[in-house]
Order: sequence, then C-alpha cells, then structure tokens
Amino acid sequence: KKVVLISPAATFDPMWPLYQHFTLAYILRNLTGSTRLVLKAYEWIWQGYPKDECIGQLRMVTAVEGVMRHGAPTVFTDDELRKIRTPVLLLIGDHEVIYKPEDVFRRATHLVSGLKAEIVPNANHCAEYTAPDVVNEKILNFLVD
Repeated sequence: KKVVLISPAATFDPMWPLYQHFTLAYILRNLTGSTRLVLKAYEWIWQGYPKDECIGQLRMVTAVEGVMRHGAPTVFTDDELRKIRTPVLLLIGDHEVIYKPEDVFRRATHLVSGLKAEIVPNANHCAEYTAPDVVNEKILNFLVD
C-alpha cells in the first residue's frame, strides 16, 4: 500500500558519477587483478561512512569480492512516473554522490503525485546503514500515517 525508496539507483536521474568511478575500476581489476581502483571507488561512494565496525567490514568484503552483476538500472520516463498512484517516501542521504539529491527531488515531486521526499542527515548512498535510526524512524512514521 506504500513504497519507501532509499537512494534508488537511477529511477529518477542517471547515475553518471557512479559509472565514471566504477566502470574503469572493474575493467582494470579484471585485467590486472588489482583491487586498488575498486577500493578507491568504494571509498568515494561511502564518503568516510560508516563508523560502525561491522558495516565497515561488510563494506571492505563487498569492495574486494563483490561485483555489480546486474545491468545498469534505467531512469523511468515521465509518463511512467506520472502513473504511480501509491504513496511514496523517497529518502536520500545528505552525502549522496551517485546523483544530485536536489535534481532527484525536483523531478520526483513534480512527476509522482503525493511523493514525500526527505534528506537523511549524516548519511551517504547507503543511508539505511549509515543512519539506521533516522531512516527507521522516517519509515515508521510514513507507514503509520
């Protein structure tokens, strides 16, 4: 009955900065076996977060062993977004780097009727990991209303 989006990949805006940082890093990793550029790309997206040791370890394992195995997500067309009638909460961290949150909010609120857009303070692209208490509170408030 309701949808919560946390820093959705593409959806509202292309993720050119993400492609710029990760494409070459993965190509060189596959050619040379070196993970140095992949680690730098992950450092860029994580922006010094999280402070939690367990999430930090997960981040490191993902950077070294993980690989984006899916195709590039697509940006929805204006017509597709206008058809959404479900109440939507859109959360984006204030340290998001894969796109500009203000551009996403502008397009999303213009095209999706009743969409509620909020910045998550002290959070990066993975706000659910870097600011879980704030994200959980915002989600619960939205779902209960």
